[in-house]
Amino acid sequence: MPKKGALIHIELKIQIIKDLEAGKSQEAIAKKYKVRKTTVFSISKRKDEFRRLILKYPIPACGRTRRALKMGDFCDIEEPLYRWYQLRHNNNLPVSGSSLKEKALQLYKSTYADGTQRPFMASRGWLNKFCRRYGIIESSLQPNSWYRETQEINRFITEVQEIIKSDSFSKQQIFSVDEKILRWKTVVSPNPTGICTNKNNPKIYRRSKAKLTLLACTNASGTYKLPLAVVDKNGMPSTLDEEQVLTLPVTYYRDEDLRMCNGLYESWYNDQFKPRVKRFCKENNFPSKVLLLVRDTPAHNCITSSISDSEKFIVLRIPSNIAFALQPMNQGILTSLESHYQTKLYDYVIHKSSEKKKLILKIMSKLTIKDAIFWLSDSWNELSSSFLRKCWNHIFANVRQDMDEDVPLVDMD
Repeated sequence: MPKKGALIHIELKIQIIKDLEAGKSQEAIAKKYKVRKTTVFSISKRKDEFRRLILKYPIPACGRTRRALKMGDFCDIEEPLYRWYQLRHNNNLPVSGSSLKEKALQLYKSTYADGTQRPFMASRGWLNKFCRRYGIIESSLQPNSWYRETQEINRFITEVQEIIKSDSFSKQQIFSVDEKILRWKTVVSPNPTGICTNKNNPKIYRRSKAKLTLLACTNASGTYKLPLAVVDKNGMPSTLDEEQVLTLPVTYYRDEDLRMCNGLYESWYNDQFKPRVKRFCKENNFPSKVLLLVRDTPAHNCITSSISDSEKFIVLRIPSNIAFALQPMNQGILTSLESHYQTKLYDYVIHKSSEKKKLILKIMSKLTIKDAIFWLSDSWNELSSSFLRKCWNHIFANVRQDMDEDVPLVDMD
């Protein structure tokens, strides 16, 4: 039983009113909702006030957050402000906390132009109370930067589509590249719930500091994936000579900071990307022209567009603040690659341990960078072209359909 004077939310009060009108006794209602009989009696006396509140502010969240009918000191401002908020919200227009405060100040100046009301600052504290009173969930308010980023995203997509149309690029000639840090010795269960449903596959979680940097590049049709580039801190094991390194299914680099710095990016772009893509275009009878999307970071400054009579390589930089929404690699490609790798690592550990968990640390200590490289290469090959294409859908909205013509999958080697 709640203590005397405890407040209950308006949603429950409305439910109590409905039960009263249905003919239930106050004693039965008090027992049902575990409140005092005096509380039920008090609500029954004020039921008309509660009805007016719900009719005035018909937001479901209102009843779950408000506990009292008390209005703010500036209700002459807040009521028209709420109507303004509703109008924008119902028309799917962004509303930020700053825009609410700005509108409130405008209403204050117009309502109390004669200076009869006390000063109003539209402070953060007032905004919090206003949102609670009117059932506005603050997390639903978009920051000002959200609106600017949305406009920037739309402008960039328009720019990409104009380039595609003006130069008649096909999806096979449009590429994206990005990198990701991988903890290659960290083992997790592939079961997304983290619950073991099979005794032969116990949950394992071992976090390791061993890292690699991956660089992945594919075209928009998903028909050509360049071999992964791998940046390692320590270098290849001494058991591998230079010739064996060259036969690895990835492009291998070494950097003490695990970064694809300017030098490594330039080397990859000139020695791997351009020659391989030229060969791909030639083998599939495409003109030697390519559009490459990269994040706008200092490491990518060395990658520049090059146009000549025989070839055309256009590098388009995605602003860093909107890369999360536009970079195709961030739409699930790199995450899926890591997931495939983790599954292979997990299966290997389970198989080698023969269900003896005490051997897991010993197994992990014997893993080499070579093992990781081959698992990564296999994982990259397993990503289907249909999956890769879906990660580009946001770029090709409203672009002509004939870009989807099929081209056979190409061997990365």
